Amino acid sequence: MKIVHLSILALTALVILFADEQGFAWMRGKVSLLDPRRMRWLHRLMWTGLAGMIVTGLIQFLPAYEYYLAEPAFIMKMCFVGILVLNGILIGRLQSIAAERPFASLSTAEKLPLLASGAISTIGWVSAGLIGYFLI
Repeated sequence: MKIVHLSILALTALVILFADEQGFAWMRGKVSLLDPRRMRWLHRLMWTGLAGMIVTGLIQFLPAYEYYLAEPAFIMKMCFVGILVLNGILIGRLQSIAAERPFASLSTAEKLPLLASGAISTIGWVSAGLIGYFLI
């Protein structure tokens, strides 16, 4: 199951890197608007990957739940996973902005949630991945 879990992580990381590249191009003004269908597709793929990671993680967790629940690093990892779920909901609500207006036309108050959600996503995925690596 570990191989499946890590394979889903690798595929999801590719989706996230592609989506982030699109977002950075929009932020830098290389593209004025992003394709809403592509953004929805990428967001669904990210959710599928995150759900797959949660399901395969749960399958690995159940036989050794006592060990994992006593491990502070596991609790931290689950906090990051929870943050990723909440941030995924936020990104889903914010993504339409990139299809409607160029980044340069946004006010600072409109840019902050977009930048924060991107930073939270990066920190969440990297932290959960690193902690998972050291838990193995």
